[in-house]
Amino acid sequence: MPEDRVRRWRNFRRSLWVWAFSIFLLVAIPFLVTSTYAFNQCVREHKNDKTYEQLKQRVSFIDEPTLFVSRVSVRARLTLSCAVDEKNSGTLLAILTGLLVIFTARLWVSTSRLWSAAVEHAGHAERAIKVTEDTAERQLRAYVWVKATELHDLQPGAFPWVKVEIRNAGQTPAYDMLVSAGCLAMSYPLPQNTPFPTIRHARATRMVLHPGTDPPFEAIAGTRPAMNLPNGLLLQQVQALIQGRQMRLFVFVLVTYRDAFNKQRETRFCVSVDATAGIAGVSPYPITFEHCDQHNSAT
Repeated sequence: MPEDRVRRWRNFRRSLWVWAFSIFLLVAIPFLVTSTYAFNQCVREHKNDKTYEQLKQRVSFIDEPTLFVSRVSVRARLTLSCAVDEKNSGTLLAILTGLLVIFTARLWVSTSRLWSAAVEHAGHAERAIKVTEDTAERQLRAYVWVKATELHDLQPGAFPWVKVEIRNAGQTPAYDMLVSAGCLAMSYPLPQNTPFPTIRHARATRMVLHPGTDPPFEAIAGTRPAMNLPNGLLLQQVQALIQGRQMRLFVFVLVTYRDAFNKQRETRFCVSVDATAGIAGVSPYPITFEHCDQHNSAT
C-alpha cells in the first residue's frame, strides 16, 4: 500500500541519518582527541620511555609480522593511556558524551520503528475488524426481492393490473418498508437510459417484512394510477400489447426499507408482459414476464 511504502521510506531515511551521524562521531572524536594539546603533550612525554622505543622503528608487516603487531599494540596502549590521562579528562568526557549520543540516537531509531510497527499493526487490526463487520452485515442484513406472478384484466375498457410478490431472503427483518408499483404501456424493447418512472406508493402504513414470510407480501401494480386512462384501454391498445412487437405492458416496482443495521436500502424491479401466447378465458392469464436489461437492481 502507498502508506506502507511512505512509512518504510521514512524509517529508512531516519536510520540512514543516524548511521551517518554515528560514523561521523566515530571518526571525529578520535581526530579531536589526538588533536588536543594535552594528548600531544602526553605523547611527547612518553615517546622516550623504554616501553615505547619500538615506535621509532620502521617495520613492515611482510618482513616482521610479529614485531609489526607488537608495534601497533604499543601505539594503541600509548594512545589509550594519553586519552585517559588526567590532563585529558575533558577529552575523555567528550568521548563518553559522543558514545552516549550515538546510543541515544540508536535508541530513538529503535523506538520509532517500534512505534511505526505498532501503528501499522493497529491499522491492520482495524481493517480486519472492518472486514469482519462488513461480512457479518452482508450475511445478516435483509434482502428484499420482487416477483411478478399474475396479469389481470388485459381487455378493452378495463384497467389491467399485475400482482407481485415481495419476499425477504435475508436473515433479519426489513423495517419501514414502502412499495411503489405500477404498469405502463411503453415501446418494446425498452429504450436505453429510460428513466425509472415516478410512481406514487400505496397508501399504507410502513410495515416490517420478516425473512421467509409465507405467504409473501403481495402488492398490485395497476395502470390506473400510472397511466391516464379515464375509460380503460382501447381495443387497438390491447391488440398492440398482445402482439408485443412494438409495445408492451411494463411493470415497475420500487421497494424502500431500512435494514437491521439502520441503513436505507431499495430494490428496483422491471419486467415486461409477454402476452404473445394469447389472452383467453378469465384472468389471470397464462402469460410470462420478461426481465428488462435495466431498472433491476438492489442496494
